[in-house]
Amino acid sequence: MKDWLALGLALVVGVSNGAAEPAPALVTAGRQWVEKNKCRVCHTVDGQGGKLGKPLNGAATGKSDEYLGKVLRDPKSVLPRQSRMPAFTISDEELAAVIAYLRSLKD
Repeated sequence: MKDWLALGLALVVGVSNGAAEPAPALVTAGRQWVEKNKCRVCHTVDGQGGKLGKPLNGAATGKSDEYLGKVLRDPKSVLPRQSRMPAFTISDEELAAVIAYLRSLKD
């Protein structure tokens, strides 16, 4: 994926005990995007929401930012063809926020 995503995430992370954590404002913006786009109709967050899609808690674990970007922008390129995941028109800034939010959701 583009260097902007790595750079954008690098600019907004805080370091705590040697581990990088997304800035709270970025995580909040990502949560708001997920809520605005009604992702919980299909996906659960903290056990609440739909069951059609994969739970969002832990969904980013072990996944690259590039992969997560493709899931949102062009899901048919990385998910099974029968997936009902829609493609989203999402700005680079929104994408960075959603990825930060997804990374904040622990199993």
